[in-house]
Amino acid sequence: HSSSKPPGWWPVVGQWPVVDGEERRHKIMGSEVGEQETYGVDYVTARDVIRCFRTVLPEYEEDDLWTITDDLMMQVNTSYGPMTPDTAATQSLALAAEDLAERLEWQHPAGPRAIAQSKALWFLANEVRSSPEMFVVHRKGFGVVCRDPQGVKAGDLVVNFLGEVYTPWAWAAKQDAIRSVQRSRGMRECGPPEL
Repeated sequence: HSSSKPPGWWPVVGQWPVVDGEERRHKIMGSEVGEQETYGVDYVTARDVIRCFRTVLPEYEEDDLWTITDDLMMQVNTSYGPMTPDTAATQSLALAAEDLAERLEWQHPAGPRAIAQSKALWFLANEVRSSPEMFVVHRKGFGVVCRDPQGVKAGDLVVNFLGEVYTPWAWAAKQDAIRSVQRSRGMRECGPPEL
């Protein structure tokens, strides 16, 4: 972070990307991104997911395991989709793990890497069903979900947004830090605002 820049400063795009002959300033709502209720896990749950994956995929690097976890988090939002306000705020991670495992198995061709990842996801789903309280998916509020199969690349403008963007585990780590400060200052632990 440069001391010459204000907190939260973000570089401005010098030139917008050209897509199909026209300047594209953001992803297209509806086809490339959509607004819906979003879900995620806390840092401890993400760590436990990685532990499960490492059991089945010991030869995988840490970054590879986190990539599978990222794919699983995207699948969480696809699997649970829109829910009514009276639906429980927490769900099991098993459904998303099973959905992603099936999707990987049905890829053509389903190579050895996809099959290995699928086995890790089935193992995780079994662990989740055995200990559902350990692998809970939480509502994270109304948000924008990427539907573009190419994902979001560096420099893409998804939508105009004023605020902070966190991965699920970074948000949980921030919440933990806030609670820690609240405890150390003798404050009532109420956690940070969700939205």
